[in-house]
Amino acid sequence: MTDTANFTTAIILSGGAGSRLNGADKGLERYQGGALIEQVITRVSPQVDSIVVCANRNIERYKAMGLEICQDQKRGFQGPMSGISSALNKHLIQSSAMQALVSSCDAPSLPLDLKERLQNGLNSEPKATIAVAHDGKRRQNLHCLIKREVWSSLVDYFNDDGRAMHRWYQQHVSIDVDFSDCPECFENINTPQQLLNAE
Repeated sequence: MTDTANFTTAIILSGGAGSRLNGADKGLERYQGGALIEQVITRVSPQVDSIVVCANRNIERYKAMGLEICQDQKRGFQGPMSGISSALNKHLIQSSAMQALVSSCDAPSLPLDLKERLQNGLNSEPKATIAVAHDGKRRQNLHCLIKREVWSSLVDYFNDDGRAMHRWYQQHVSIDVDFSDCPECFENINTPQQLLNAE
């Protein structure tokens, strides 16, 4: 749990088309004895004050897990920014959250100190409003911590047909946070074989 100034809600993205998994709802695919998203929730929940899951199918199955669900406002699997925008606009702007920790449902080995390290990155640069994980080779654009003051900017960017997180980052003071000591934590589950290997 955090103090009021750093009250953080996690946005877990699980609303994609699953194109690399033959159209499967990735978050609900079986992984290590449970749903893939459950592995992510287990790792993220101790780090934040609340969680919103972005999902567009099988809504009742997600709700049965006790999860708060947000569906994309625009139909047609328009990418991860669609889910983030919807969660910010429909759920978080009216909440007491001051920060949003964004992660995806297909990274079941996320660092247990993801939020702490991103938070430290933000605290190190007073002008920064976004901290993004960097695995030593590239930015992990869907693993970031976003201050409340720029949430409306993301919503506006998406409504103006913006779809690329990295381009939206360029509109603000964003910083990379070094996770080169654990790049494997950001490995994505994208293939049926990866799921089988985990069982």
